[in-house]
Amino acid sequence: MKWVRWTLLAQVVFFAGWAAREEWRRNAAPVIRIETAPVDPRDLWSGQYLQLAYPIAAVERLPGFPAVMPSGSVSVAVRLVPRPVRFNGVPATVWRADEVRVPAAAVPARQDPAQGVWVVGSWSGRGRGVVYGIERFYFSEKRKEEFAGRRSGALHVECAVGRGGKLSIRRLVE
Repeated sequence: MKWVRWTLLAQVVFFAGWAAREEWRRNAAPVIRIETAPVDPRDLWSGQYLQLAYPIAAVERLPGFPAVMPSGSVSVAVRLVPRPVRFNGVPATVWRADEVRVPAAAVPARQDPAQGVWVVGSWSGRGRGVVYGIERFYFSEKRKEEFAGRRSGALHVECAVGRGGKLSIRRLVE
């Protein structure tokens, strides 16, 4: 019976440690703000979420994206640099594409936001653009009214840039 307790304790420690590590990664990562582009807002089958699109996903708008499109699925590294803008009449800083590497080269584990940040997405070669994994923002049923009038293109997304250039949404900014 003692081995059952030790097994349960080991599992609890493992999963608590894993969760703590992921939270630390998310909170220690540099935070950037990205513009959104207009897109269809909802899918009734998948629950409550906002469908988001980004100018940095459109391959035709990425500086240095190859004119001859690569065949098949390929990883794409995009260096984002800060640019001052006015958003809803308030000065803000958004991050826009400055350089592209196809296929993605190694992204520094620790990034210096003063030099720009590298984010990595994938491109399938089929018209959807570069996918970064932040194209949907899910929210609970309790927040349904709060998000009812929001549309992609009228807001910014604050993202954490994790290890290997992986983006994760922290919050939406109006």
